[in-house]
Amino acid sequence: MTLNQRAVLTGAGAMSRKWLEAIKTVGGVEIVGIVDINPANAEARAAEQNINPQIGTDLKAMLDKLSPEIVLDVAIPAVRHEIVSTATAAGAHVLSEKPMAETLEQARDLVVRAEAAGRLHVVIQNRRYLAQLRRIRRLVASGAIREITGVHCDFFLDPHFGGFREQMAHVLLLDMAVHTFDAARFVIDDAATSVYAEEWNPAGSWYRARRFGLCQFPIFTRCRNDLPWISGGSRLPHLSGKRTAHHRHRGLHPLGRRRRHPCRTLASSRRRQATPQYASH
Repeated sequence: MTLNQRAVLTGAGAMSRKWLEAIKTVGGVEIVGIVDINPANAEARAAEQNINPQIGTDLKAMLDKLSPEIVLDVAIPAVRHEIVSTATAAGAHVLSEKPMAETLEQARDLVVRAEAAGRLHVVIQNRRYLAQLRRIRRLVASGAIREITGVHCDFFLDPHFGGFREQMAHVLLLDMAVHTFDAARFVIDDAATSVYAEEWNPAGSWYRARRFGLCQFPIFTRCRNDLPWISGGSRLPHLSGKRTAHHRHRGLHPLGRRRRHPCRTLASSRRRQATPQYASH
């Protein structure tokens, strides 16, 4: 594809590798600049990707100089509002990592700023593009389990990220729960009308702030998410076409391969004749 869009990437941390690799597959986008508080990180990422962008630590200065059409925001959540505000004010569209913002007030402000500038601010979602979830969605859409009356998602992991995630407030609700929430609404093709959430930090947690969440979503019917992030234990390999189980799950996973995030999605029917289907993503 002929290059026709110029982009500046902000944040040269671990996730930036995935973003730059994805940009290559899309085509039509040239990375003309990388901004990071540590220039060495930006230089290393550029060398790794075999690209030659300008390197800087000041996003506004970079935008004033290069006038890109797009800003790719892969920085930590604490600076999201500043980055998106700066980018839209400079006339750039923004594609951001989640979360959209650290607070509802900041999120609303970014909507106003983007609309005033006539620019797009888009927040990525990737779970809905996993083959496993798309397979489950097709099953539900086929009517195989009849009318959906509830969706239950259990998420058990024990990640030791290090860095900002172990220090930020509301880390699970801000930085991870949206994946399961979006997966639920995608699978049943419906939207939430309200959200209720509780969070606390269990004994033994290595996270500074509260990071265990229980979310109940009165969506379509009702969706309940149990999302602990300090649940350890061994994991079993999930092979395509094999019936395997995660150690925390009560059901089997007959619908295919699990990648990184084990999550049980149970779609139940009012009719007892319909057998619940279990799957993972």
